[in-house]
Amino acid sequence: MAVDATLVRRLQQRDRVAWEQLYTTYEPRLRRFALSLAGNGHDADDLVSETFVRVLPALDRLDAAEVNLEAYLFATTRNLFLKQVGRTKRTEPMADVPEPVAPVVPIEDDPERSTLLGAQQTEVRAANAALQPRQRMVLALCELEERSYAEIGEIVGLNENAVAQLVFRARESLRTELRLLQVDPESLPEECRVFLPALSQYLDGQLREPRKSTTLAHLEGCERCQAALADMREAQKRYRTVLLPLSIPTGDAKARIERELDDTGYWKGGGARGAGRGMGAKIAAVVGAAAVCLAGGLGLASVLSDDGSSASGGPPPTIASGSTEQTKETTTGSTSAAETATTTATTAATTAATEPATTASTDTSTVATSPATVPANTGSTETGPIVAPPVETGEPEPVKDTTAPVVTFSKAPPPTTPATTAGFSFSSSEKRTTFACKLDAGAWKACLSPASVNGLAIGSHVFSVRGEDTAGNVGSAEASWRIVPPPDTTRPTVSITSGPSDSTTATSASFAFSAGEAGVSFACSLDGAAFSACESPSGSDGFPPGSHTFVVRGTDAAGNASDASWSWTIVVPPRPDLVVSFLRRDGMTVRNAGTAPAGATIVVVTRVGTYSISGLAAGQSVSFTWACRTGTLIATVDPANTVAESNEANNTTTRVTTCLGLRS
Repeated sequence: MAVDATLVRRLQQRDRVAWEQLYTTYEPRLRRFALSLAGNGHDADDLVSETFVRVLPALDRLDAAEVNLEAYLFATTRNLFLKQVGRTKRTEPMADVPEPVAPVVPIEDDPERSTLLGAQQTEVRAANAALQPRQRMVLALCELEERSYAEIGEIVGLNENAVAQLVFRARESLRTELRLLQVDPESLPEECRVFLPALSQYLDGQLREPRKSTTLAHLEGCERCQAALADMREAQKRYRTVLLPLSIPTGDAKARIERELDDTGYWKGGGARGAGRGMGAKIAAVVGAAAVCLAGGLGLASVLSDDGSSASGGPPPTIASGSTEQTKETTTGSTSAAETATTTATTAATTAATEPATTASTDTSTVATSPATVPANTGSTETGPIVAPPVETGEPEPVKDTTAPVVTFSKAPPPTTPATTAGFSFSSSEKRTTFACKLDAGAWKACLSPASVNGLAIGSHVFSVRGEDTAGNVGSAEASWRIVPPPDTTRPTVSITSGPSDSTTATSASFAFSAGEAGVSFACSLDGAAFSACESPSGSDGFPPGSHTFVVRGTDAAGNASDASWSWTIVVPPRPDLVVSFLRRDGMTVRNAGTAPAGATIVVVTRVGTYSISGLAAGQSVSFTWACRTGTLIATVDPANTVAESNEANNTTTRVTTCLGLRS
């Protein structure tokens, strides 16, 4: 702003160097903006020239310290274009798109590529011309000037949300015109259609949290929205690379502007009344039928909606009067604003009545000092000095607001959640909007953002918001989501209902087991082995004596698992054990060393003979004698294994004997 203030002061002093600086700095950008609006170089040159012719004299009546020169210039170009549109009713695209004034320079001297670029330029120019005028404006500021939504809003008089919606609609229209239709928005589910404007904001780097995270999460898993974003990127690429330039400005464009300023006496310090003559009369003629707006609160937003109605987004830029104090816009409907507007209109009408009726040769220009004195029926407001036509008697009909506010959510539940509570934040593209909310099929109730609901049942839900502006227009939005059961984190109860006794001689075992919930699968392990699938009952045999452990594991559908175990010991059963405990040269002793009685059997002694045993209790023994035998004696108890002994390997004993020294 400090640089603007210095430049404005120098221009107010008629500094020619300052004029050169102003023209060099802003003419290329203004012309690029005008080209994107008008669609041809001739009309663009007129818009740019008239912008400078109008703005320079108007700077004399502004406070240099308060002027945003850049916004002022762009807003003036915008208003001049809107007057052209309002007068000529050019709401349909041009039937013929003008060809470039200058030939396209071949790309790297390649005629084929040059021809292709020319065809692409024609295609994009035609698509751009088919857009609504206000869509062309915001798209040019966004793509060609790379302005933020806040900066665009300052120029066109809308808030950021309204700018975002307008940029999205412009991109959708351009995408359609360029036939980039990987995805038809009308065929998308409601969830995807809600995210489309956010994709446009994401493309411009204007998407903020928490909406950004929600959008990116949806985009990651949605191929249709990925395709839509790819279309938007392709349309953006074509628009930026082949739309401009459409023509090359003529070399005397600056000289023409200076001649116009000379004709008005600007360089002599008297450019206030003559700003609309000469070349400026071309656009003055376009707005010749305009009347003075009497509604004190009708700002720039009134002319930016689709049908000319208000799309509230903040007050329009205000032009300072002859003093350094700026006139502030009054609230719509206030008594003071109405009285001021009426007085202004009356004064203008009186002036018009006392001046000659022909405007071609008579200076009837006036300077707009507030929104109340801006011509209204052209569909535009003026932020620079305006050449006002004669005012017709009677009040002009006020513009009716028929545009519904755009309601959007900045916070809503994710598509699926186990939470039985939900919070919402929402807003409107218009400041003075009242909201009503409802849950599912419930009744509408007045509400404010943020809002929340709780105690919700499992299943699908829809939260709807309805916004009504001061004109009674209603816009709405809804957020849908599904509440799912909370995740199962409870382990199943697994129990073994039957198995072997703690101590047993049985070498087989069988187990029965169960779980406390349905749908549980089981796996079993024996003595630390790996788990394998099993069912109840489960068993095995051939267990060796000793301690054993059986473990069963139950796993439910959610993956929760728990174990149950069973331990037991297999003991050796009581059995007899016959052994020759003492073998002599003239006798032997047989003993039952086992834990159970032994039945009848025999014992055979080589070189001696066979002896019968009628039976032995556990621990009992019996002895046999014979005459001395010299040599190797082998005694075997139960040689036929008729007695089931606990140890069959200790039934034989051997001894070498001699009878020497034995008394007879």
